[in-house]
Amino acid sequence: MAFFLNEKNIYFLFVKIYEKIKFIFFSNEKIVTMNDYDYDNDNHGYGDSDEDTEDASETESMKYHNDDGYVGAYDGMDEFDSTYEIKEQIYRDKLAHLKEQLIHLENGTHPDYLRQLNNIDFEYQERLFFIECNFKLEQKLIENEYKVEESAAIKEFRDRKEELIESLISDLEEKKKIMETDSSLELVNDTSEPKTLTTRKLRRRPNDPTPLPDRRRRTSPTQINYLLEDSEINEDLKFINKVLFSKSSSNHRNNSSHNQKHAESDNSGVDARIDYGKLFFDKKWFHRGQNILLESLDGSVTPSIIVQIGSNEILVKKSNDSGNSGKIKVTLNDLHSKKYSIQRRT
Repeated sequence: MAFFLNEKNIYFLFVKIYEKIKFIFFSNEKIVTMNDYDYDNDNHGYGDSDEDTEDASETESMKYHNDDGYVGAYDGMDEFDSTYEIKEQIYRDKLAHLKEQLIHLENGTHPDYLRQLNNIDFEYQERLFFIECNFKLEQKLIENEYKVEESAAIKEFRDRKEELIESLISDLEEKKKIMETDSSLELVNDTSEPKTLTTRKLRRRPNDPTPLPDRRRRTSPTQINYLLEDSEINEDLKFINKVLFSKSSSNHRNNSSHNQKHAESDNSGVDARIDYGKLFFDKKWFHRGQNILLESLDGSVTPSIIVQIGSNEILVKKSNDSGNSGKIKVTLNDLHSKKYSIQRRT
């Protein structure tokens, strides 16, 4: 059917476009200024039938007048303007409220900002309190540990100092004894061995007679004056022979027992010796100042410290004894005979 572009059709097109624009911008409020109108049905020949004329005359928003034009369109525009003004006022109020909140926020007086700031400050103070408590606790623990280690270090220093002094004293005493024995041996050698006088031999002149050999009287050996009678001398000799015979027999028995003990010790497999100032016992090396466990035949175990190592013996001191009364001398024979046993102390 033909579509006629007259004034009425153009006006209806404008109204439809206006309603669509108003629906897009103000979807929250549905404003309808006219009844449902079927534009397609209107295009099926406006003016050709009486039904189309009646539908157009029944619209409440617009009225058609031949002389005055369309009156209903102006009423819709007034309603749109009032709604727009209301929306514009709401927008301005909200914008002013937001600007006011922004000013408060910039000045730091916004209530939400102050509330969150108070919460953060409270959490900060709480965490700071916990951190200070933890710091004080850690500091106290560290101070206690430092005091314990300091006391232990001082005690160890004093013990080592005493051991060093004792070892130096023992070394000096040994050197003193050695020097005394050396000096006594030198004195004995000087007295027993006569010194030979060095004489200068002059060159003999050809006219001088040959020197005669020295015929000075030699010193006779020491003469023993027998002041006893022969019978008394014979009795003394018999007594001496008897004593010598008894000593020789006892020495023979002692040697046999000693050889037997030595064989037993060899069979036991205990090796004890001293080399270069160190003790080798039970396949282990021990040095001076080492902590050991000294075990005796009765089974008692004593924690001790090696104070001195000699050529054939060692000197140990009990760990719990501060004086010199707790020193024990252990010889290599004691270790071979298992009178004492030494173990390392861990």
